[in-house]
Amino acid sequence: MILPLLIAPLLAGPLVLAAGPSSCRVDKFPYPKVFGTRLLDLKVTEVHQYAPWPYGLGSLIAEERPINFCNVTLTYTHPGWNDAVNVYVWLPLEEKDWNGRFLGTGGGGWAAGFEGGNAPAVGMGYAAAMTDAGHGSLDAGVSAAVISDWLLHEPGSVNLPLLYDFAYVALDDMTKIAKRTIEAFYGKKPDYSYWSGCSTGGRQGMVQAQRFPENYDGVLSVAPAMNWATFVLSEIWGQIVMNELGVHPPTCEFHAITEAAIESCDELDGIKDGLVSAHGQCKFDPQTLEAVTVAKEVWRGPHNEAGDQEWFGLPHEASPHISELGPFGGMLETECPPTAPTDGKKCAGRPFIMTTSYLRALLAKDQSFDVNSLTRDSFFRFLRQSRQEQLSVMDTADPDLSAFKAAGGKLLHWHGVADQLIPVNGSANYFSRVEALDPEVRDFYRYFDVPGIQHCDGGPGLFPATALDSLVDWVENGKAPDSIEGVAGNVKRPICPWPLVAAYKGGDADKAESFECKEDFGAFGFPKVKGGSYLKDEL
Repeated sequence: MILPLLIAPLLAGPLVLAAGPSSCRVDKFPYPKVFGTRLLDLKVTEVHQYAPWPYGLGSLIAEERPINFCNVTLTYTHPGWNDAVNVYVWLPLEEKDWNGRFLGTGGGGWAAGFEGGNAPAVGMGYAAAMTDAGHGSLDAGVSAAVISDWLLHEPGSVNLPLLYDFAYVALDDMTKIAKRTIEAFYGKKPDYSYWSGCSTGGRQGMVQAQRFPENYDGVLSVAPAMNWATFVLSEIWGQIVMNELGVHPPTCEFHAITEAAIESCDELDGIKDGLVSAHGQCKFDPQTLEAVTVAKEVWRGPHNEAGDQEWFGLPHEASPHISELGPFGGMLETECPPTAPTDGKKCAGRPFIMTTSYLRALLAKDQSFDVNSLTRDSFFRFLRQSRQEQLSVMDTADPDLSAFKAAGGKLLHWHGVADQLIPVNGSANYFSRVEALDPEVRDFYRYFDVPGIQHCDGGPGLFPATALDSLVDWVENGKAPDSIEGVAGNVKRPICPWPLVAAYKGGDADKAESFECKEDFGAFGFPKVKGGSYLKDEL
């Protein structure tokens, strides 16, 4: 949900000029009236040679170059809510540099968006927009992404207006405001509207398809933080297991287990390449390595005493520790004194901060709650509460996309199999539930597992850099993506629509034509998770 975004510094500041005689001036932009909102402020600045390009969260790939744009920043409120929401609309300064399209950009973690996230889109020729949902963007600091203090007025009192803004309300507002702002500047509406985002941004894309089906012609949703009411809390499962055992093994042991699992299952797709493409068939069972009990629990995922599966665990190739998150923790992140013995008894757990902040703010409703006091029993009590209170607010897992389909929308959804934070099977589960309602789902919705890619990007896999282009081609030319090109340097390979995998058929392993999309070698079982549906057995 955050990852390298938090550690990608802005490299240089933009040159901001006072609005000149061009169309980039305040009087060009009457406030685009949106039902239930009131304008608080409107700022318009002409920006030249903007150079800092923050991390693109796995969904936008563009050549980094200085860009010129008109930055329209609107601040508004919902009367009675006492909120102040900022929307940032970036418009290519010259109409010749605009491709006629609008791209909504998503956020990460607890942040609804980050202002610099519009830069890649503008560099690609789009008019772009984002919202901070009323509690700040990532440019305002790391706290917007990982801390949820803004969700509580005081202990026991949730700030419901800001929660609703973040969950979905501000996303619809932003889209309406952006489209009308674009029309005011260029004198025409965008020809097509797209959404692109990863993690929280991916969840926001699903919000658009599920709640506001006419907002976007195409949605690119990457590793979406959907199934929120269950998966966010489930990220602390491994820490509970370690607390019960009284042992917190060093993270290097978990890394060794992950490497051993990859080694064991690597060649299931017919080639040894450091990737587990047929992850549904990977049945690695480490009997002799340290930290085995904990690793098995994380692979299995949360389950109650009766053996009922509450949610999915991580696949074998997803490392349960995340060094890039530093002090923000991870599913099995631990910290050990330099002189600690190797048995893990002197080490301590470091739970993922998104989970602990959610637990404190929206479940315990007390920022002083001790997350290390969690037991299995209290975990399942909080899980029930989470589902009761957040399924209709944050969960974003409604499988009924009939209105989106009727509006002509197209949804392209991919998820890295090596995602260390959001189990990939949650995405496959959602697709299977949509398919259960609409067997013709592939007419408007394609889902892709991406082997070796971690949360949003990173990892040894081949990155689906052309995903947005594939979505545009589908929307505008009717060409549905039967595969997406995965790229890593000079190596190319097809990324296949789920449940197919890329199987090696012979020839140069660096070339896409040496692979074909095949079924996951019959590796289908049918475990059921509560609130979910049936899909491949890799638990």
